[in-house]
Amino acid sequence: MRSRVKVCCIASPEEASLAVPNGADALGLVGAIPSGPGVVDDAIIARHVAGMGTTAVQIVSHIPPAESARLAALLPVTRRVQVIHVEDGAALDLIEA
Repeated sequence: MRSRVKVCCIASPEEASLAVPNGADALGLVGAIPSGPGVVDDAIIARHVAGMGTTAVQIVSHIPPAESARLAALLPVTRRVQVIHVEDGAALDLIEA
């Protein structure tokens, strides 16, 4: 079994361009997060993911199922990992069955 590598806190397309060719299977790009805006615009993230061929992206902010479906249609071969911030019992309602 092969280990997978995710490189977190990518802050620019240039950093992503270094990570993927050097073995990253997934990237954590710093977009908008619950505590505030990120440093990489969502449109730039989407273009870069499509162009780099990475296998997965992590989504930090909760997105509704319709948005997840839209992302799946835009990037059908890229897995999306949805982070759930567990702060109280309401977080359990965000987990899709």
